[in-house]
Amino acid sequence: MTPDPPSKPKPPSKTQPKASPKARPTSRQPARPQPKPPTSKPRPTSKQQPKQQAKPKEAGARTARSSGSTRSTPSTRPGRPARRPRPTGLAAVGPWLRRLGRPRRRSDEPAPPIHDKQRDRALVVVAALIPIAVGAAAAISGWRATGDNALIGLRVSDLLRGHLLTSGLPTTGENFGTGITSNHPGPLGFYLLAPFRLVYGVNAGLALGAAAINAAAWGIGVWVMTRRHGQIAGVLTLGIFGVLAYGLGAHILYDPISSNIAAFASVTLVIVTAAVIGGDWKLLPVFVVVASYVIQAHLTYVALGVPLVLVVAVALVVALAKKQPVPLRSLLISLGVGLVLWAPVFWDQFFGTGNISSIIRTFTSEDAGGKGFGFAFGRLVHSVSPVPMFARPTGPIGNLGFLEAAGGVRTAIGVVLLLAFAAAVWHLWRTRSAYRPLAGLVVLVVLASVYSASQLPDPATVKAANLRWMWTGGALVWLVLLVVAADLATRWWRAADLLAVAACLAVLGVLAGATSYWTVEVRDEPAFRAVDTLVSQVNEKLEPGTFIVKYQGEDALLNVGPPLVTDLIDDGFDARVSLGPFDRAYGDHIVTKRLPQNTPALFIATGAEGSDALKDIEASRATDEVIAETRFDPLTGGPPVIVRVYLAKVEVACERLTGLAKELADPNGERPGAEVLEDMNTLASARLTTIAPTLTPEELASIQQLLAQIPAMQQQFTENPELTLQELQVENLQSAIDGIQVLVDLCS
Repeated sequence: MTPDPPSKPKPPSKTQPKASPKARPTSRQPARPQPKPPTSKPRPTSKQQPKQQAKPKEAGARTARSSGSTRSTPSTRPGRPARRPRPTGLAAVGPWLRRLGRPRRRSDEPAPPIHDKQRDRALVVVAALIPIAVGAAAAISGWRATGDNALIGLRVSDLLRGHLLTSGLPTTGENFGTGITSNHPGPLGFYLLAPFRLVYGVNAGLALGAAAINAAAWGIGVWVMTRRHGQIAGVLTLGIFGVLAYGLGAHILYDPISSNIAAFASVTLVIVTAAVIGGDWKLLPVFVVVASYVIQAHLTYVALGVPLVLVVAVALVVALAKKQPVPLRSLLISLGVGLVLWAPVFWDQFFGTGNISSIIRTFTSEDAGGKGFGFAFGRLVHSVSPVPMFARPTGPIGNLGFLEAAGGVRTAIGVVLLLAFAAAVWHLWRTRSAYRPLAGLVVLVVLASVYSASQLPDPATVKAANLRWMWTGGALVWLVLLVVAADLATRWWRAADLLAVAACLAVLGVLAGATSYWTVEVRDEPAFRAVDTLVSQVNEKLEPGTFIVKYQGEDALLNVGPPLVTDLIDDGFDARVSLGPFDRAYGDHIVTKRLPQNTPALFIATGAEGSDALKDIEASRATDEVIAETRFDPLTGGPPVIVRVYLAKVEVACERLTGLAKELADPNGERPGAEVLEDMNTLASARLTTIAPTLTPEELASIQQLLAQIPAMQQQFTENPELTLQELQVENLQSAIDGIQVLVDLCS
């Protein structure tokens, strides 16, 4: 149909729609004059001027600009200057900063969260790769499990050999004033580390396994925050994780020790719990796994995890009562997973040692006097006031800075921040923000942590592990403050600009945490090479067999001894320990019951070079063979630590003990001097430790009673120089005659 010529416009018919007065000509169709309306229109006044028709040429230029041409055409509209080209590169920084400081909108509603599937996934992957990369670097560089980590490796090896593990390593709960021994709640960490131990060995396997656990904690925490609140919240969470790694040291990312391994997982637990009670019931199985791991890892996290479990249980009951849509599949999976993860703990409680009952008695006993609320509140202020505790480097073995007073200025700032945190929580609650569950849970965690700290006695407060909440709790408080600040800022600035700022801060935090791998020395690192040397020398001197293992010296008990025992067992040695209360850390099958009388003993002895302790060790082991020796420089400074492994035989011990007994029992012998008695007592006590595992408890008590008479003899000789040996023997040795008979029977 040919259009009418412009000189004779056709009046609109009643059946045809009216042409829009704002319609603009396009480049494909020539401009058509506007038809006159059927009714008379008012004359234009000074305030109402008729609009000028756009020229086809201008319309064509506008269409070309919007169709994807690479260069914009300057506007030729009358009365407007030519459009300047948009700045690029560094020239765009200035306008961007000016836009960032200019209010964007003033709506009471925050901007919708930023979501992009590819970017969300990439953010989670980056978060998970950081601990993996740090753990791999440690494994390649020769990290070795020492101290408690070696004991963890030993227990994981037992699991792979078929031993059922029902609890964690021993706790220091008996130091709370109750005297009740207990273990950490559960063995879940051992089971998670077992595949890595099987594939990569003790040292690399533990480092990579711990890194994988922390990678899961980082990834789940960032994923849930991004899923619930957008990329800004996810990026801020990643930054908090990075700064927390900086404060505790990058070694925490691959350290399997119980007090460290659940630090990041505890933060993730709070995040997942907030998502679940916020209505995301599909995450209930994730909550069960994370909560089970955190609670079983260490006694410190019980005060954190148990209240969160109760909160989720109450929220679930309320949701079911209100007939809210709770997926049945998630409920069934959560129930099944929970039963599997807690089955070993239940077995131990009803058919084993009753460890859960011991933990409950430890915390409910009246003998466990605490430091009080003032101490706990001081720790809270110390954890959040600038620089917050989680952002302050604590050094390789920690320091006691968390016990110091924050000072007047820091205390004032900390109180202001706590008030700001309370105001932020109130704002979120009043506005029914999506962050409300997270903020409420952080309040609950802080209150539970303060109460737990107020119940700690003096001996327990000097361990950073017992106050780990100062790091994680401070990080959670600052996470809430940051997300609330970002939520408010979206009412003034573009969300994309805030995401860029949050990403820059997160990158700085992650870089600080990851690079602390090179700037912070690892605890016990100087002993890594020493243990390798000892293991090599022992394997050269001894054939695999059964040996009693004893420790002398603090470094032997806490540092060098456990990895040496672990490696000897892996190399085919039947190593048995007899260490007293510390025995349960090794497992019942490694603790000595009663061994044959000819079982040799290995004494792992440590002492600072030139110290009296080292001289005493050398005197007590003078007749034993040194089969391995090395030294290392302690991380805290001071003289080098000498490490020796002695081979002690029962024959030599019997000879020394029986000689002492005969000399004391001979009524015609000369009276020994005080120095002779002291030397005899030192040698006899040392030899007794060699043969002790071959004795029954009654026999051991008889010999100990015999040796206990020697200090009494020294005291009586000093007080009464006229006392004869015969009179002394009649008074003291009658009670020790059973011990003499045991020695005669044992060593004949």
